Amino acid sequence: TSRYMTKLNEKVSGLGVWEFGGEFTDTVFDSSATSSATAETEDETEGPLTLQDLTLNQIMLRSSSLAMMNSGIVRKKGQEDGGRRAKKHRSKAAFEEIARSRVEILSLVAPTQMTFKNFIGFINSFGVHRGETIERVAKHLFLSVPRASSPVRSPLSDEEDDNDHWQDSTTLPFEVFYKFVRALRVNPLCSDAYDANHPYIFSDLLCRLVFCALTGHEGVTYTAGAAVAFKHDATVKPICSQSLFESLKLFLSDEGLRESSEEVQAFSEFVFGALLRSQESLRASGQSGVSFNGFQNFVRQKPQVYLHLAFLLFPLAMRGEHFAAEEMHLMQKALNHRAGELREKAAALARQLQKRHLSEVFAEFVQPWKEVCRRASRSGNKEFSKREM
Repeated sequence: TSRYMTKLNEKVSGLGVWEFGGEFTDTVFDSSATSSATAETEDETEGPLTLQDLTLNQIMLRSSSLAMMNSGIVRKKGQEDGGRRAKKHRSKAAFEEIARSRVEILSLVAPTQMTFKNFIGFINSFGVHRGETIERVAKHLFLSVPRASSPVRSPLSDEEDDNDHWQDSTTLPFEVFYKFVRALRVNPLCSDAYDANHPYIFSDLLCRLVFCALTGHEGVTYTAGAAVAFKHDATVKPICSQSLFESLKLFLSDEGLRESSEEVQAFSEFVFGALLRSQESLRASGQSGVSFNGFQNFVRQKPQVYLHLAFLLFPLAMRGEHFAAEEMHLMQKALNHRAGELREKAAALARQLQKRHLSEVFAEFVQPWKEVCRRASRSGNKEFSKREM
């Protein structure tokens, strides 16, 4: 009995306060019980512990406490109550910490930007190789296309723009780059459909790029606001047949220009006359030139001619993204020689497609227009001939 009671005393002595009937009692054993339980170790003169030294309630309490501790009820209850509070606290703290860390990280990460040098390498995959043409297209994308993201560098002022240093101080955000790629990417089933339902007809960005490449007017900066841009679209820019001829020559490679110089000259005269008639139909001023609104009217009146212009500017519009992806894959594997071969293959295909588009537009539109003008000139109808020219 003494050994059993000593074991009970050792197990229960660390429990502290217990709850009974909604009230807390003091320790379950008093000083006399404690001295009796430890009599064997502290005082050898005293006799062994007997059942008479403890009351019946104390024995039952210690026995039930030992049973509860062995079964894990008390420990499990404490872990559940404390675990809920700790888990809730840890979850809340973890969420707040993650959210705070995320904001700090995102505030330090700059958005993806493309430099002018990288853009040259990318647009070459679409068949654009002339430096001045690339600069006209890039200047509109870098400075004029509206965007939601804030620029890493502030837009250029007019003085900086005149010095032509924008290539080193501005970058192309991914948002605008994505718009450009999406504008060129269409359903392959529509690639050869030169009609008014072609997706290129409805692309405002592509229309502005073709207008900039033809006229050299890149538009106002995107920070100028919608009102200034709307007014600028209605402003007539001076243009002549010779300037269009020079711009169209920048579309073609040296080899293609040597083979089709006369066709390019006749095509530029045809486009010049069509642009003037489109501008006049807007009841604008009698100034010799064209606005962007007039160019949009030209696109609606002659969608096939506009599509040929777009494909002369971007001959690899349907294949450029595949060439760019393959070249990046080869460069990542350090296969520079194969990447060079791929660029030569793309350039040869671009020359072939440009020659085909120029031949088609000349045979379908320019040649009949020249015959009409020639017959009108022979019949003495100078007013008609002048209007068509």
